[in-house]
Amino acid sequence: MNRQQKEFVIQDLSQKFSNNEAAFVVKCQGLTVGELHQLRMNLSSKGGELKVAKNRLVRLAVLSNERCSGLDSVMKGQTAVVFAKSDFTGVAKVLNDFSKGHEALEIVAGCCESKLFDKQGVKSLASIPSREVLLSRLCGVLQAPIVKVAWIVSEVSKQKSGEVAVQQQEV
Repeated sequence: MNRQQKEFVIQDLSQKFSNNEAAFVVKCQGLTVGELHQLRMNLSSKGGELKVAKNRLVRLAVLSNERCSGLDSVMKGQTAVVFAKSDFTGVAKVLNDFSKGHEALEIVAGCCESKLFDKQGVKSLASIPSREVLLSRLCGVLQAPIVKVAWIVSEVSKQKSGEVAVQQQEV
């Protein structure tokens, strides 16, 4: 790799660090090409992207970006970087689930919203429900009082109509 190619890789990685919401560092030594392809497909379904590059080049890209400045210290051994565009909890869940089925994939660290997470932090991110699930739960919580009021009004109207029917029968 010549100097221009290295500069292009550093520039590309810097853009990815700045344009994506989160980045995760994983060790992927021992994964087959088929397993890596399967991981890439799973990640792309959640808006994630796996990039493999030399650690030195990734460190230079991380140092040029303040959002993930702590990731340079965990870049040891054969590592890859996973970028999450929007649904970083979904990407963390894909990584966590894939690492359970494949021992060769090890989650090292991650950064999201200028916060650095260790392996346990990434696993706890994976346990957070997706955005869609959280929004549907919020809608359910917001609808609950309205549904109860509507039910009470309907019950009151049933009672009143029942009283009117009883009064008409007595007359």
